[in-house]
Amino acid sequence: MQENHFEELDNQINDLRRELKPKVSKLRDMEKKEDIKGFNLNPLSKEEMRAVEELI
Repeated sequence: MQENHFEELDNQINDLRRELKPKVSKLRDMEKKEDIKGFNLNPLSKEEMRAVEELI
């Protein structure tokens, strides 16, 4: 039950991130500012995090 809840929260967070990026880009364009470096990076997935932790 908790695992499903955490997955739902992860999905909501990812949706918010996806919606925020174009809005920030549009705002910076309207302000005639350059894009933020590294802003379009994506967070590591759970599997990628586990792989990194195993390497460390």
